[in-house]
Amino acid sequence: MKVNYLATEEVGQEIARLLTTECQLYWATAWATKNSLIAQLVENKAKITKYIIGTDFYQTDPDVLKKLSNLKSVHIFEPNKGATFHPKIYGFVSTKSAVFIIGSNNFTNGGLHKNHEAALIIEGTPKEDAIQAIIKSIEDWWKTSIPINNDFLKGYEKKYKIMKKHRGELSQPIQTPKPKPDARYPSLLDASWEEYKELLHQKSKNLQNRITLLQGSRQIFSGQEDFSQLSELERKAIAGIIGSREIEGSALEGIDWGWLGSMSGAGSFKSIIISNHPDISKALDCIPFQGEVTEKNYNNYIKYFSQSFENEERSGRLPTASRLLALKRPDYFICINKHNASEIAKNFGTSRTHIDIESYWEKIIKPIQQTEWWQEQRPTGEAGKIWDGRVALLDALFYVP
Repeated sequence: MKVNYLATEEVGQEIARLLTTECQLYWATAWATKNSLIAQLVENKAKITKYIIGTDFYQTDPDVLKKLSNLKSVHIFEPNKGATFHPKIYGFVSTKSAVFIIGSNNFTNGGLHKNHEAALIIEGTPKEDAIQAIIKSIEDWWKTSIPINNDFLKGYEKKYKIMKKHRGELSQPIQTPKPKPDARYPSLLDASWEEYKELLHQKSKNLQNRITLLQGSRQIFSGQEDFSQLSELERKAIAGIIGSREIEGSALEGIDWGWLGSMSGAGSFKSIIISNHPDISKALDCIPFQGEVTEKNYNNYIKYFSQSFENEERSGRLPTASRLLALKRPDYFICINKHNASEIAKNFGTSRTHIDIESYWEKIIKPIQQTEWWQEQRPTGEAGKIWDGRVALLDALFYVP
């Protein structure tokens, strides 16, 4: 028996060469995606004796499965079977010789061409013990695998698309901001949920007032599907431009709507809210009332928000934009304004002038989403109210009168 080492690019080259020989294919790979050898494999489909493809973690491309779905010699190992199907074996067996490539390379573009992989090529005869053991493993896996069928593909493809989206997000580099030396809470982004909750209770003097405001805003948003359908008083309350006398005798009385960023001095913003500009409503429609909020949601929000100021003397800026966001989704956004911007900037390792509409998601929201306290599951009881507004309530830590 002869054994040699293959680097990544050599694996693809060797498989391509071996596919041209007279042989039977005994393959098993954890995943398969579009790559330069798919077409050659299909051309040599008559040589496939048994090929088992894993589908754990929904990494295998459904388009590849569709290409091979009419072959009885190709099976899939179903996902979530209790143990991950993870082999990478490429066998080429004839009556007199047997060649197996075994290593870390999946039948993917990365595995065959781009990744840092390693493999051994084993050359021997079909009767040798090691070769027989490899073939037996493939035969055993075959017994617990299933043919590719349309019912499986239909459900698998849906989950594949969902997982592909999350994989794209997870592949982004993690950039943890380094707080400035004079940051007020330098360990904030490393805190657990319990530590964060305790910090809010210890350091904030008006936590309950902020929570009451967030509960009031949630009730307003839940009462109508569209921001434009709210009454003028409700819109002004959400925007932080309502006076205390205006709410006397109304359902809004009893809440100080100036918490979390009063915008009473923002003239152009006030005009847009009072006139019920349709683009403000379109902007807020981009932010779902429940569930995940993505960067795409945010960018669409900013597009419409900025459009609403086109005929105004002043453009929309982060304080007014983030006020609306924080009131609709306080679990994702904080209102950044003149009373907290400097202290927040220090804690996120940047300067006040570097936080604007364009950088807000990247510099503030994304780092928050990477924290343990933000990712915590919602607790019950009073702690659940803090969790519901866990990002907006950062204002209680950084507010400077």
